[in-house]
Formats: sequence, structure tokens, C-alpha cells
Amino acid sequence: MPERPELTASVTVSEVAAWHQFRVYGTTKHLPPGTKVALQQKQGTEWVTLPASMNTTYKSTYKMRVLLGIKGHSTLRMVGGGTVSPEVTVTVH
Repeated sequence: MPERPELTASVTVSEVAAWHQFRVYGTTKHLPPGTKVALQQKQGTEWVTLPASMNTTYKSTYKMRVLLGIKGHSTLRMVGGGTVSPEVTVTVH
């Protein structure tokens, strides 16, 4: 039975000014290098895929630059390779 894929997510800041850059980064397990991962934001009760994606490195990592403009608490997660990361939260001022 193949191992279940895993995806982590962390952020470089817990608070950020609107439209200021920060990074979302993480690692994967049991996914091939080059797997496309995309950023999702919870808007109300729906998860919305943002126009931010990239392929994982040969070391099964990723580090993505992010800019958010919706002020308040922003719940984010990464998706890719049929798996979803745990949620992370950033407060946008």
C-alpha cells in the first residue's frame, strides 16, 4: 500500500500590512518533486484557490511569495498532489 502524501504549510509572519509581501513555505512527503502546489484562502465558508501556485523543488520543499489585500484574519492552506496542508492564519492590517 503506497504511503499517504503529506503537505505542510508555515508563514514567515503572523501579521502583515495589506499588499505587503510575506512567504508561505513548507515540505511534502510521498509526493514526487515538481508536484504543483497552490494557495487557497478561506472566504466565508468556501475555500478559494488564489492565483498563486508553484512546483515543489527536488528537495520536496516550496517557498511562495504572497500578497493579500483583504483585511482581517486570513486563513490559508496549500493544496497539491491530492492532499491538503493544515491551515495557517495571517492577520492583514
